[in-house]
Amino acid sequence: MRKNHLLDPIDCLLTANPVAISEYALIQQLQAQGWLDPINSADTLSLYSTHFIVYNALYQLQLRYREQQKHLRISALDIGVVDVSTHSTEEIMPAYSIEQGYHEDSESLRDFYLDWSNVDAATQQSVDALLTSFWQRYVEDDELAAAFIHLELKMQAPYRDCKQKYRQLAMQHHPDRGGEEHRFQEIQHAFSVIQRHYGSS
Repeated sequence: MRKNHLLDPIDCLLTANPVAISEYALIQQLQAQGWLDPINSADTLSLYSTHFIVYNALYQLQLRYREQQKHLRISALDIGVVDVSTHSTEEIMPAYSIEQGYHEDSESLRDFYLDWSNVDAATQQSVDALLTSFWQRYVEDDELAAAFIHLELKMQAPYRDCKQKYRQLAMQHHPDRGGEEHRFQEIQHAFSVIQRHYGSS
């Protein structure tokens, strides 16, 4: 695996900061210490390259920490080291939250960031396409989370439970039964989003 020059600086920063840190704050500290150049926020290729090299270092450190019985949580707002022997599973791997969308400690993301070709071959066009794909996924995840809320269900509830709850709420809020038209349409839309989700999963 190619050596990342940010491995030791990030290791030192995480060791010195036991409280979780955001990616933005981490990059600021690395820039202040001269490990990263200033970024032009209008240059998406530069932003992507900086983000990639930071995450590459984080995922390399995550593998290193495993040998030390530690877990490195990695997400844009929550980067922190947890001692596996003294913390519960819930503290090590936080549950899914609507605000967070999906937890970033997945194997697919780790594989992506450990593959240097994903930054070496990056162009302005490929980065713009990647960002478009990311935001499309973010919007879809947000819409799905809202659908489960509108049907008064937990995230990723079994489809049969969704269908049963939909029928119950649709009957309860149907305008012909004295329900509000807006709430009834909200329920119908929410179920159509969930149907699309389970149909494509």
